Amino acid sequence: YEGEFVAGKPCGKGVLTVNEDRFAVEYDGSGAFPGAVPVSKGEAEPEVLLKDSRFTVVAVSRGNKLQQTFKGNYTHCKSVDAKLAYTCPSRANHPLKNPTEIEGKIAAGAVGVIIVGTDDNEKYTQIFQIHEGDPADDNDFYPPGEVAKPVTAKVPVVFSLGRHEHLIRHGAFVRMRFFPGAPGTPENWLLGCILLHPQTIHRDLTRDEADKLLLEFLNQRKEERKQESADLETKLRRKGNSPQKPGETPEMEGREWSAPLMKLMEADDSSLPGALDNFTANMKAQDVLDLCQEFMQGQYRSMTGCSVPLPFKLDANLLDMSNL
Repeated sequence: YEGEFVAGKPCGKGVLTVNEDRFAVEYDGSGAFPGAVPVSKGEAEPEVLLKDSRFTVVAVSRGNKLQQTFKGNYTHCKSVDAKLAYTCPSRANHPLKNPTEIEGKIAAGAVGVIIVGTDDNEKYTQIFQIHEGDPADDNDFYPPGEVAKPVTAKVPVVFSLGRHEHLIRHGAFVRMRFFPGAPGTPENWLLGCILLHPQTIHRDLTRDEADKLLLEFLNQRKEERKQESADLETKLRRKGNSPQKPGETPEMEGREWSAPLMKLMEADDSSLPGALDNFTANMKAQDVLDLCQEFMQGQYRSMTGCSVPLPFKLDANLLDMSNL
């Protein structure tokens, strides 16, 4: 829940997330979680991140720092690009109630973990190191009869100060990066950062929703292929002086990609090299690079869900275009 609390109870307007669905709610402050019931509840708009965010984290080392033989071991810390998901319970110190939401994301028991300090007063300004080991060594409190298991790191795990908690948004796509040997890094430490780009945060589809969407896409593509085949057949029949059927229209000629394609299709073995040379001769080098740039931008956007431009521009004046 994102909103104001009075005496530990939600009060006023806020946003409640249930199984990745966001609701605009309002509480009267009469009840505490988890039993608090909102006085109003409606669907909330998707959350939008408008600017880049970045904050420093420290990697969790393998090995127990309390042992004399301790030496920082970060072989498990690899770069990760994935969506974030909150764990339930928040400390992930009990079996998770939302394991399906966590799978494949950055959280507890997933492809990576971000541990956020519970520093509500922001009194800590300097990050500190955590490591594997036995929680009992830290004199942590556990309910009677509960024995804490030793903590081990099998996926990239990092620690962040509590002051950055507002940047860690459930469902956001983030990048986890590490910088071995960065200047000023203490011995046996590994520093890194979490990056968030501008984006609109949408909830994940359920398996049934994903299967339905995929089926709709495949059916649509199937119909497009049928139409393209029919258009091609019409074009070839016209080339062979076959009569055009009533109602047929040369729709294929109107498509952006059809003109150069049809010229190449109409070329025989002897004229094909010349047709290819003519095709490429009519394209400027910068036009080709712009197409490459657009393709890479599309790949970047589809992989990351981010609409930010690429950090470079392909320029024909700065590249060797002799072998284009």
